[in-house]
Amino acid sequence: MGSQPSGWWDIFLSKKQRKRQPVITPFMVEGKLNPENLMGKIPDASYHLREGQIYRSTGQDDTFSLRRMIVCHDCVYVCRLQFDRILDKIPTGEIETVRSLPPPSDSPDKPQKVLRSTGGEKGGRTIKVRHDMAEEDVNLGGQRGSLSSMQAGVGVEVMRRTEVMIETKPASDVLSHGFEIRTSASGINAGLTYQFYATSAAERNGWLEALDDCKHYAESQLPTANQLKLQKWQWIASTVYQSDPVQFLIAFLILANFIFNARQAEVRPAQGTTEGDLYEITDDVFTSLFALELGWNMFAHWMWEFLRDGWNIFDFIVVLVSIVSRVFSDVPGLNTLRLLRAFRVMRLFGRLASLRRIINALMMSVKPVLNAFLIMLLVVSIYAILAVEFFADWTGPPPENFPVGPHYFGSFTKALFTNFQIITGDSWASGVIRYFFMPDGELSLGPVFFFASFIIIVGWTLLQVVVAVLLDNFTAASNHEKAQQHADSADLHGKEYQHLSLDPVLAQLSHFDTDFDLRSRIRTLFEVIDADDSGGLDYEELNHGLTKLQFQPPIKLTKQEFFQFTQGEGGVLDLEAFEVNMRRELKMYAQRQMANAMELDSDSDIAPILIVMKLLLNEVTRRGGEPGASVCLFVCL
Repeated sequence: MGSQPSGWWDIFLSKKQRKRQPVITPFMVEGKLNPENLMGKIPDASYHLREGQIYRSTGQDDTFSLRRMIVCHDCVYVCRLQFDRILDKIPTGEIETVRSLPPPSDSPDKPQKVLRSTGGEKGGRTIKVRHDMAEEDVNLGGQRGSLSSMQAGVGVEVMRRTEVMIETKPASDVLSHGFEIRTSASGINAGLTYQFYATSAAERNGWLEALDDCKHYAESQLPTANQLKLQKWQWIASTVYQSDPVQFLIAFLILANFIFNARQAEVRPAQGTTEGDLYEITDDVFTSLFALELGWNMFAHWMWEFLRDGWNIFDFIVVLVSIVSRVFSDVPGLNTLRLLRAFRVMRLFGRLASLRRIINALMMSVKPVLNAFLIMLLVVSIYAILAVEFFADWTGPPPENFPVGPHYFGSFTKALFTNFQIITGDSWASGVIRYFFMPDGELSLGPVFFFASFIIIVGWTLLQVVVAVLLDNFTAASNHEKAQQHADSADLHGKEYQHLSLDPVLAQLSHFDTDFDLRSRIRTLFEVIDADDSGGLDYEELNHGLTKLQFQPPIKLTKQEFFQFTQGEGGVLDLEAFEVNMRRELKMYAQRQMANAMELDSDSDIAPILIVMKLLLNEVTRRGGEPGASVCLFVCL
C-alpha cells in the first residue's frame, strides 16, 4: 500500500486535529485509569471478520504467548485469551505487506532468536508457551481471594493479578505455520513487523485471506488523486482565510456595512431617486462580497468543521436571507426580510476575540439562567392564577368605580402581564394597587398582603437569584474562555505553557486516592504498554505502547524525553523502575500545573498560595528520596 501524503497534508491534518482536541488537564479527565479506557473496547462480534487463537512471540528467547486475534475491517486486535482485554492493535490502513513465513529449517535468513534449542526429547527444539489462566485479587499482605471477600475487610487494598501457566511444546508444532504483518513507518506502529504463528497451514491461509481483504478495503478508503488535489486546495484556502490580514479585511467590511445601514436608516432615501439607487447598488456590492466570503469559508472548512461552528451557521443564515430578499424583492412579504441586514454587524463578534469571548460566555450561561428563570416564571404564574381568583371582579372605590379587576386581572394572561408590570416597578402602586383601597381610604389587608408578598418573593428574591446565577456562570464561562484562549496561543506574558508528551497520562494518574491507588494505576499502565509480557520496556516499546493509548492527539515520545524520563540511563525499565520514574514525573507535572495556574491567576489572591506550594514541592523533588522529605512537605502544609 502506498504511503500517505506528507508535507502540506500532514500540516493540514495536524492543524485540524489541534482545533478539535483541547489541551488535557487534570480537571478535564473523566473515568479511571483502566485497560478498557486506555486501549478501547473490543468491537461487537458482528464486526468480526475472523477470530481465533494465535501464537505470538513475547520478545524473550523461545517464549510465546497464546493470544486471541480479532480481524475487523478497520483494525486487527490482539487480546488476552481468557479476558476481553486489548493488548495490541494494528489499524488495517497501516498494513503494508502480509506474507507467510517459511518453516524454521528452510529459512535462509539470519536465525531468529526464538529458534535457539532448549533441549527436549531426541534433541529437538522446544519452546515455552504462556497461558493466561485466571485473574485473582491480591491485597498488600499477600492474601488471595475473590474481590468481594477482599472488599469485605476494613482498610484492605486490592490489586488485580493475572495467573500464568507455562507449557513446553516442540518448536515444529508452533513455528511451522507463521505469517508476518509489516506496518507503515508513518503510523502508530512506527513500521513494526508482527510475526504470528497458527496451528495449521489451513488456519494460516485463513488469516492471510482475512488480512488481505482488510488491506484491500483500507486501500479503497484512501482518497483518490482528485480528492487529494481538492484537499490541498482546501488547505491553501483555509490557511489564507484564517490569516490575520484577511480576517481584519472581513471585520472592516462588516463594520463598514453597519455604518452604511445606519446612514441609510438616517437619510431614508426615496426609491427611484439617484440617491436611493446608489444605496441599492452599494447594498448589492456588500451582499456579493459577503456571499463570496461565505463561499470561501464553506470551501475551506467543509463540511463538519464548518457546521460545528455556530458562527458559521449564523453567517450562512444572514447571507442567505439577504440574497433571497434581494432576488425576490417583488414577492410580497419577502422584502421585509431585508431588515435582517442590520444583523450583519453581529458577524463581527465571531471575528474579534474579545467580543467572541463575551458572547460565548453569555451562551454558556444560558442553561443555568434558564433554570433559575423557570422557577421565577412558575412562581409568577401561581400568583397570576391566585390573582384571577381573588381580584377578577374587583372594582375600585367610588366615585370612579374603576373596574380594576376585569381590566388588570380578568384572565390569566392579563394577570400575568400585570404581575410583570409590578416586577418592573412601573406604576405598580399608583396605577394598580391604589384601586384596592377601601372607599374611606383605609388599607385592604388582603390585597396588601398579596402584593407585598409578591414583591418580596419575586422582585426582591427570585429576580436577584436570576441575576446572581447569570453573573456567577458568566464569570466562570469567561474565565474558561480566557484560559482556552491562552492555551491556544500558548503565550501569556511572554511565557509559553509547558506541556510534555506524558502530560495526558500524568493527568490520569493525578486522580489517585491513596498511594496504593497510584501504585495500582501505574501497574495497570505498565501492563497495558507491555503488550508482549516481557516484563520490561525499552524506548521502542514504551513509545509504541503510549501511541496506541486512547488519547487524542496520540502521544509521541521522543528519545530525548525518554532519556529525561530515565534520568539519562536509557535501557530497559522493569515495573519497579517504571513506577519510580512515573512518580518523579508526576511531581514535576504538579509543578508545571502550578506554574500554569500562576500564570492564569497572577492577579488573584490564590497566587501567593500557589507560589508557596510550588516552592515546597520543588524542595521535595530536589531532596528526592531523602528521609523526611514527604514529612517535611506535610508539616509545612
